[in-house]
Amino acid sequence: MIELVKKFDIKIINIINKKKHSLLDKIMFFLTVLGNAGTIWIIVIMFFLLTKNSTIAFKLSLSLLSSAWLGNIVIKPLFERKRPYQVYQDLKRIPRKINDYSFPSGHSITSFSVATTMFFIDPIIGSCFYFLALFIAYSRIYLNMHYFSDIVIGALLGIIVGAFIFSL
Repeated sequence: MIELVKKFDIKIINIINKKKHSLLDKIMFFLTVLGNAGTIWIIVIMFFLLTKNSTIAFKLSLSLLSSAWLGNIVIKPLFERKRPYQVYQDLKRIPRKINDYSFPSGHSITSFSVATTMFFIDPIIGSCFYFLALFIAYSRIYLNMHYFSDIVIGALLGIIVGAFIFSL
């Protein structure tokens, strides 16, 4: 089963790497930067704090922090999966060197966690957040920072965390 997932991951990377364009490179880099350290989600949380929606800000903060902890502190060290550009030297990567592991995608787990929490609070805003989460997740594959399976598992874990946090 694991070998099948690895083959599928490589197939996706090969397909995406054939479709590169300089303008798309810039867009994907921008989307990735939005997800770095939860930047876009911290901005969203600050907006809710400034508009006196402290309950929403608290739930989104808890979602962001707990999903980042689960993905980056708990799961990544357990699997120690190298990033695609580290395994396949011919792959281009974003200029910044990353010192942590690939599985699961931290950008995906945090983005989908916040999007899910928001979706339960407000389905319209939450749906917009899901679209942004999808674009951020895709940027990670496009930039050869993650495999498709890293993104999918990150997104699923994020959805679970987001639903759990909302239920508190």
